[in-house]
Amino acid sequence: MASLHRDPIALGAIFLGGALGTLLRYLVPLAVAAVSQMPDEPRELAATCAVNIIGAFLLGLITGIWAGRKAGPDSRNGHLKIFLGTGFCGGFTTYGTFVSQGTWLVYLAPSFGVAGYARAFTYIFGSLGVGFAAAWLGVALGARLAPKRGERA
Repeated sequence: MASLHRDPIALGAIFLGGALGTLLRYLVPLAVAAVSQMPDEPRELAATCAVNIIGAFLLGLITGIWAGRKAGPDSRNGHLKIFLGTGFCGGFTTYGTFVSQGTWLVYLAPSFGVAGYARAFTYIFGSLGVGFAAAWLGVALGARLAPKRGERA
């Protein structure tokens, strides 16, 4: 990866993937708002949770598929991997928003007593647990879908 700065195709793949992922990340909460009757705050939490779980699954899927292939940054497959993984999934998922929302829920929890703490705990650890499970499922599915080493794709 040290030579990445000398590979304009790789840099373009990351840039384009990130732009597309970020655009989709912006559109998901709008789509959730269009079909949901939830108040703003729970809807925002649900949208953040959804993009992170979907992104974890997709990144797991990509990882599982590429685990069975030889794909370095100098190959077309390598460019596709960084377009999808680093670029798209990196732009689509949002760890910063997740941490900010979780911190805010913990900060507000004393105002709501036990229910406030339960809500914060559920959001934080539920997001992490379901995200981990989604990534694991993605890796398992990707590994099954990937051609075995030495086979043609």
